Amino acid sequence: MEDKKISTGAKVGYFFLALVPFVIYWILQFGVTILFMLPRISEVMDSLQSGDNEKYMQIVTEISPPATFAMHIMMALVFGLWYFFGRSKNTEPKFRFRPKILLVTFVLALSLSVMSNTTALIQQRFFPEVIEKYEDMVEISGMGTNFLMLISASCLAPISEELLCRGITLMYFRKSVPFWLANTIQALIFGIMHMNWVQGTYAFLIGLILGYAVKKYNSIIPSMMIHFFVNTIASTITAVLFAFIPANIACIAVMIIISLMAVIPSFIMMKNDSV
Repeated sequence: MEDKKISTGAKVGYFFLALVPFVIYWILQFGVTILFMLPRISEVMDSLQSGDNEKYMQIVTEISPPATFAMHIMMALVFGLWYFFGRSKNTEPKFRFRPKILLVTFVLALSLSVMSNTTALIQQRFFPEVIEKYEDMVEISGMGTNFLMLISASCLAPISEELLCRGITLMYFRKSVPFWLANTIQALIFGIMHMNWVQGTYAFLIGLILGYAVKKYNSIIPSMMIHFFVNTIASTITAVLFAFIPANIACIAVMIIISLMAVIPSFIMMKNDSV
């Protein structure tokens, strides 16, 4: 919760402290990647020296799933402990789980999944080279096909990334700047973390709503639930449906309208939900 009585110096400190989890995220990612590369470092060096790009990509493809899985586990542990011991437990009312929250979070996640695929459709139409690079990345990393990547995206990312962005980062930003700015910055960080324009674009938009969910329910549990539903639905149901939608102007216009008609009412439903 925002602290109105906090000093200017403390606000500056909290602002920079809010950026620390993002730095730690990159350190963890680099460290885990190196750790999984080490057993095959000779193969990596040989492929790079010989210019065998196919062999190098094969190694990356084999390493990415377990490395991603391990990174999310480490993130959940590090940021989970930080959030648990760092948040204020005395002044914040406890979150009460109600069955209706399942409905609210699922409906909102379904609408956000449509929106995320719509943003990808727009980029496919106007920035095809971005989509091409994204598809290459998906193929190399095993996203959507490898079991460990599916578990990482659907189950682990909603925990680790929420703890980082909507847990620690948003918590400290809210102590230093108004909520709208704190929420915008953490959503931007969330988008940058995905390291590609396709996911980064809709991750930013989704991050804004996830941040509001934390403020609304005073807990990261609903945002974790929304994140879980979004990742699961977007990578299965809506991804399959959108594969049959051509990226022409007419279809894009229709999907934008559908996205707005889905997201706005579901957001209002969450906003009006009793806490």
